[in-house]
Amino acid sequence: MYQIINISRQKNYCYLFICRKAKDTYVRLRKERDYHRMHHKRIVQEKNRLITDLRRLRDHYSCYEPALRTLKTKYETAMKEKMLSKLERDRIMGEVQGLKSALKTKELTQLSNGMCSQNSLPGDLASHLHNPVGPTVCSSNYNNNYLLIILYKQVSLST
Repeated sequence: MYQIINISRQKNYCYLFICRKAKDTYVRLRKERDYHRMHHKRIVQEKNRLITDLRRLRDHYSCYEPALRTLKTKYETAMKEKMLSKLERDRIMGEVQGLKSALKTKELTQLSNGMCSQNSLPGDLASHLHNPVGPTVCSSNYNNNYLLIILYKQVSLST
């Protein structure tokens, strides 16, 4: 009888040991489960926060899109106007150079003839001269410079 009691006590200890081991395993697995569950909840919260931030930023920057387009078109038009003004300035400078060279050529031909008249000057330039009407000798540089100034003013006023 003592043997049976000892055997049943040994079996009881074995069962208790197995039960404690199972209980420890269950506690460990429950802690792991809780840890992973908390980690998952934290990740989901962070994901939702990032999604809301992304939506907010998308809405915030969507209002900048039309402003950027208008600024880009304004910049392009300003650059076009700048280029057109440069081209027009170059064209006018070419015309002034051409008029200067034509005036110089005409002056040289009139000097070679020895006489120049105010009636032979182009446009309204003759009316700007304060010389008497009729043929005069072109010996003064003052008249030539004055003509160039008048030509330049007329060209700059016409543009």
